[in-house]
Amino acid sequence: PGETHRNQTVDATAVIAAFSEPYAGTPEFCSQLDNARDAYRQSFLEQGLMLSQMHPYHRLGPASSKSVQIADSRLYNSGIPMLVVRRMHKEDFVFMENPDAKMAYSRFFGDK
Repeated sequence: PGETHRNQTVDATAVIAAFSEPYAGTPEFCSQLDNARDAYRQSFLEQGLMLSQMHPYHRLGPASSKSVQIADSRLYNSGIPMLVVRRMHKEDFVFMENPDAKMAYSRFFGDK
């Protein structure tokens, strides 16, 4: 395992909110999960946490520039829509999409 912030080892602890109602599997609901992730992600990053969404319509596909950096982009496709929170770790730099996200990352791991 790699290191997380404050020199804690990576663990498998995650908080998952899964949505199993029939409406949750629709493109409209999954779009709302994308919007929620986008709206709250920065506040999670500032606390050293990663927030992600997984669902059948995830925008991370083969054409994404990130999919080249991520070994298996299918990890973000899920038959059950969900939001996932976990502790940030050093390898998460590839997910820092803008200057604010990179600044939050650097508070825990320094400049990359």
